Amino acid sequence: IDDLNVNPALVKIDVEGFEAEVVEGMLATLARARPVIMIEYNPRSFTRLNEMLSGLGFEARSFSRGSGFGEFREVEPDLNVFF
Repeated sequence: IDDLNVNPALVKIDVEGFEAEVVEGMLATLARARPVIMIEYNPRSFTRLNEMLSGLGFEARSFSRGSGFGEFREVEPDLNVFF
């Protein structure tokens, strides 16, 4: 993605466990464009992914229909995480 020189406002990543690898290929884009990022939660890759994104100043957030965006919590198996 970095090679494409794009400035997305929103990035959705759903790659069945390869989220961290995708993010690695777009770190410069994320640092430059600062998009909202939506990623399907995967416990196997979340720690690594969160470390990379928090290093760029992004914070993990959960979304609930009742209360909106809030602090990230692992409560639902099909959870989407927003950064």
